Amino acid sequence: MKKLRKLLAVVMIVAMMIPVTAFAAEPSQQAINLAECSVYARSAVYNGEVQVAEIRAIVDGKVVSLKKDVDYTLSGARTAQNVSDECIFSINGVGKYTGSATVAFEIVPANLKDFGTVTAKSLTYTGESQTSLVTVKVGSKVLSSADVTIKGNVRKNAGTYKVYAAGKGNYTGVINTTVTVNKAKPNLKGPSVLKVDAAKVKKAAQKVAIKVGAPETTTYTYTSSTKNITVSKSGVATVAKGTKAGTYKVLVKSAATHNYTAGSKIVYIVVK
Repeated sequence: MKKLRKLLAVVMIVAMMIPVTAFAAEPSQQAINLAECSVYARSAVYNGEVQVAEIRAIVDGKVVSLKKDVDYTLSGARTAQNVSDECIFSINGVGKYTGSATVAFEIVPANLKDFGTVTAKSLTYTGESQTSLVTVKVGSKVLSSADVTIKGNVRKNAGTYKVYAAGKGNYTGVINTTVTVNKAKPNLKGPSVLKVDAAKVKKAAQKVAIKVGAPETTTYTYTSSTKNITVSKSGVATVAKGTKAGTYKVLVKSAATHNYTAGSKIVYIVVK
């Protein structure tokens, strides 16, 4: 009987404890004070568009993304477009967050090495200093002098040179391309027609100088259309004795130079 009473007493005690355990309120979650956290806005790379700050906080050593109107309310704009834009605003915690924090959001320059292309239009030697047309693009956008500084673009002599585009303002980094100054075609100056007296040729060979001048010092070669006319390396043509009256051609060629391609000119020797 005593054992039964003890058993009933234990059952009653357990029964009384069950409601207390089942309906006890869970302990409330501790609020997170933004003022005590490291709160920051992730910087954005310039893309020409208005960009919205992504706000994050470091809570218990972990990075947490904060949502507007869920984790915080905003005082001030959180958008920026250009590197020069100053964007500083305040947020106030809501929900599980309390306190407030001041946040700075910045746009960082886009690196031309990652996004840019540069091309330079070729030139032809003129004897004067020239500037090539240099085009710098990011995607389909052509950058202006407000975005890039062009260096090494003034050239005179024929050759291939490096041209550099250095970003500024919303852009950074340096990219380069080559600009070619092509050799010019020379205009060989000098008389195109040389006359020789036919009467004198009947009696003896006659000499006549072929005077041709190229824009730069060079060497010349001479090719006659007839074996009766020979030309020395110095450009003196000898019309053989007895050469019949007529018009003969001598092709003069100039060798290429630093700034000019090889050139040519036909000189007519008229025996009359």
